[in-house]
Amino acid sequence: MATEETFALKEQGVQAPTFSDLPYTTFFNVEAVAVEIWPKRGHPRRIFSGDDQFFQGITTRTIELNREENPFPKLCVVRALVMAANLQWKVGPRLLAYLGKHGEAMSPADFETIQEKHYGKIQWPGSLFEKAMEEVHSAIRRRETGAVELTLPGQLTLWPEDDVYLQRIHLRTLRSAKAQNKTK
Repeated sequence: MATEETFALKEQGVQAPTFSDLPYTTFFNVEAVAVEIWPKRGHPRRIFSGDDQFFQGITTRTIELNREENPFPKLCVVRALVMAANLQWKVGPRLLAYLGKHGEAMSPADFETIQEKHYGKIQWPGSLFEKAMEEVHSAIRRRETGAVELTLPGQLTLWPEDDVYLQRIHLRTLRSAKAQNKTK
């Protein structure tokens, strides 16, 4: 997709957008990075990180709101909660407020439907969504000013959960790597 077709750049009416404008168009800080794939010969690859918010997010392990305007706020709520739990990162104060505002009217069924459409499967049951939203609203009521850690289990898997054979291979690989590190 060309930079001219990016939702945020179209909405802002940016004339002749450049590659360096892309980090300012993402919803999350941890997505606010663009890397030059084909640098000029003899020059290093350039990295554009939107005022370094991408790197700040990584170093503080905090997911934060980068650009609030988005045509799919409910999807943003789902992605924020799933991402925070999977990475086990904190949620920044601006994103926390966004979750409180846009997640309030969502039901557990809405949450599951959006996951099914976006991820192709339900990663979290609706009951976990309710728990997450309780924590979000509790943090808002406490008037938290910094990043907040939600106490939710990560659901990120590196293999299909029901494939025991692949799980065993993964565990053997991890044990082998640990054993090799001990002998070094």
